[in-house]
Amino acid sequence: MNYKEALKAIRNGKKVKLPEWTGYWFMGKNEYIQVYTADCKILDLPCTEDYINRTDWDITDGSRDFGGAIKALKAGKKVARTGWNGKEMFLYLVQGSTFEVNREPLLSIYPEGTKITYRPHIDLKTADGSVATWSPSGSDALAEDWQIVE
Repeated sequence: MNYKEALKAIRNGKKVKLPEWTGYWFMGKNEYIQVYTADCKILDLPCTEDYINRTDWDITDGSRDFGGAIKALKAGKKVARTGWNGKEMFLYLVQGSTFEVNREPLLSIYPEGTKITYRPHIDLKTADGSVATWSPSGSDALAEDWQIVE
């Protein structure tokens, strides 16, 4: 679609992008067009002169590949595969921390009061509301349907 059609789509609540972009343009809460960048930042619309003559605009749902999902996690966002959304499942990054041993099962491994460093990792909020550590399957790593969960 051309630039004029892209602007109309944005005004109708759609997200639009050019083929080389991993981010997209959308209508912000303040009724101004804004940019959602590949590194999960929201910016004001830049100068549009470079884009006016483009005719390769596409509507997007904001999906990203696994690399984009990891960038979103590192930026503090929650992410999910498209098929997970109805189940209220999502991933989030747990920052590393230091923990003082005070309960099992760690007491059977370390003396009480030992300081342990937990490394950053990814957790999954499951459909039943519990939390589990998560590692991607091959299918997850190759998928291009990752969404940011608001």
